[in-house]
Amino acid sequence: MVICNLIDNALEALSLLGENDEKKITIDIVYKQGYIKILVGNSFDGIIHKDKRTRKNDEINHGIGLKSVQNIAEKYGGILKTDVADNWFETSVIMYEK
Repeated sequence: MVICNLIDNALEALSLLGENDEKKITIDIVYKQGYIKILVGNSFDGIIHKDKRTRKNDEINHGIGLKSVQNIAEKYGGILKTDVADNWFETSVIMYEK
């Protein structure tokens, strides 16, 4: 669920880019004894709405993706972190084995 959600968010961000914009997604998953780290980065249009959960018109059925990822990470003693720089959005999730 975590990986699918992060990739779905990245694909949605790419769909908002213009025809001539570079569309790029990177996915890095590292498992080491005791924890897993998932890093998904994607290009985006640079627009972030902090007052809304989603840019879709249907806010009732959308916009809970990162919150659900955060809940899963916390369930496994981990964290969710997002970074934004120069039209690049990056989400990292760390979860620990129970």
